[in-house]
Amino acid sequence: MVSKIKIEQIEEEGKRIFLAEQMENTRRVIDSLMDFRVSENKDRLKEIKRFFHTIKGTAGVLKYNDLAKIAERFDSFLNAYSSPADFSHKLYSTILEGISLVRYEISALYYAKFNFVGNDEDEIILDEECSKIEVDCCNLDYIYTIDCKRILIVDDDKSILNILEKALKIEGYDICCIENPLNVMETVKSFRPDLIILDVVMPVMNGFQVLDGLRRANVDTQVIFLTSEGGMDNKISAFKNGATDYILKPFDLKELIVRVERSMKETFSNRNRTMIDEYTGSFTYSVFNENFKVAKSRFMLNRENFCVALVDIDDFQKVSHEGANGTAIINQIYNKIKSNLRATDQIYRNEGDQFIILMANTDLNRGYSILELTRKAISADSSKSVNGSENLTFSIGMTEFNDDKENINDILGFCREALLKSKQSGKNKISAHKKQGYAEKSLDNKKRTKRKALIIDDSMSIVYMAKNHLESLKFEVDYANNGQQGIIKSILMKPDIVILDLMLPDIDGFEVLNKVKNDPNLNNAEFIIITSYSKKEYIDRCRSMGVNEILVKPFSLHELEARIKRIFSKT
Repeated sequence: MVSKIKIEQIEEEGKRIFLAEQMENTRRVIDSLMDFRVSENKDRLKEIKRFFHTIKGTAGVLKYNDLAKIAERFDSFLNAYSSPADFSHKLYSTILEGISLVRYEISALYYAKFNFVGNDEDEIILDEECSKIEVDCCNLDYIYTIDCKRILIVDDDKSILNILEKALKIEGYDICCIENPLNVMETVKSFRPDLIILDVVMPVMNGFQVLDGLRRANVDTQVIFLTSEGGMDNKISAFKNGATDYILKPFDLKELIVRVERSMKETFSNRNRTMIDEYTGSFTYSVFNENFKVAKSRFMLNRENFCVALVDIDDFQKVSHEGANGTAIINQIYNKIKSNLRATDQIYRNEGDQFIILMANTDLNRGYSILELTRKAISADSSKSVNGSENLTFSIGMTEFNDDKENINDILGFCREALLKSKQSGKNKISAHKKQGYAEKSLDNKKRTKRKALIIDDSMSIVYMAKNHLESLKFEVDYANNGQQGIIKSILMKPDIVILDLMLPDIDGFEVLNKVKNDPNLNNAEFIIITSYSKKEYIDRCRSMGVNEILVKPFSLHELEARIKRIFSKT
């Protein structure tokens, strides 16, 4: 049995993944709602239903009970619209209300858990070794999103702080208020604001001096000055020093909100250009550079190894010269790789036809296995490539970061050496750079004695918790985030047990169950169904297909372990 402490650690990391994942999903579901409003596309409505349904189940498992209740309320509402006669304004406005409530709750949970704003009474003291880390130790969270919503307000007038905080929170912004300008630099490092509203006249240090200090420290966050000093010289000085806007007291609150919104849009646009590749939509190298620092910091604090891989499309120049659209080829490879990686793995556009993959908290053997399964799954994909011929292939060179003396150039150098080896050995291969003193383990698919488990669920927090728990029970574990991936990985892996969610983004769990059960090479696989549906008709259908182990969300890891043991005690 897995220890209580181990389970608590797994659940805490599961919460981190869930909140980061749902912060991103709330943005996507708003896009789906806008599309649904314009086109009345029923597929978009299905995506919205799945959003609430997934949160209802997973939040319950993680004991986020208030969030689960909100999601359950709107999931139940949408179930009544399974075959709506019309797409009314009421339906649209109710969905929008639900998304807003979910987003607010998730944001509150996320920032309560991961934002650490220091003050005089609560200092974080680091030892000498940790002080050498390249990034702020209180910011060990990867850049998953580029949302612009954090505002720092600096004013020695408490009434102004109170008014602005309440008004801007209503608009959906995350607010941090400080009275002492001497605390600005520390707060900027920990809170990482997207916009700073800064008073000019303050004791000890005026707004111009604060702005000058920020710019000297290479902080390029947009700044709006808020002041009763209305002289032209002050305005000119503010804009010369890099202020975005200049608002006079007394101010009109509606006008201030409009100006804040305009500044946020400009920040978002600028951030998009530097963080998102315009052709593929992937993160850029500059984001990889920042996230590498975070990963290195995590290694130095917690000894969390991580992998970096360099991906290069095979024969790219030849294929593009034969008439295929080079950008379309790069896009196709990017989308195929991204859809087969874990949600916690990040992919970045490097240069030309190359991508970089960062795999957090993953050793070389595990990283190699994941990328090899990804390569095989893409090779098994029967869809045509953009050049109309056989599928495009790619080669990978990878390494593991496990030495704090190494830097980003060292790691990418090791990846290039391994990539060259892949190319020289026939392409469409993965090579791993093993450093001197590396404890050799099999990196190929030799026969293993461990039982094999496959998790098919689109919630990465559920996947993470189930995967880690199963690995603690000595299973070899892989997972898929949709039904089609699940079927392909079942064929490749031949699992002893499949843990399957019924609601998936492409095909439902029943179809996956049917295909795997009817494959003569896979019909010995055992199944545990996990679902938020507790209706008798679903349970009866599962049992009619030969599955007796059904876990209704919310469930505990202890329950999952008990079901697994019961299955294998019979076999």
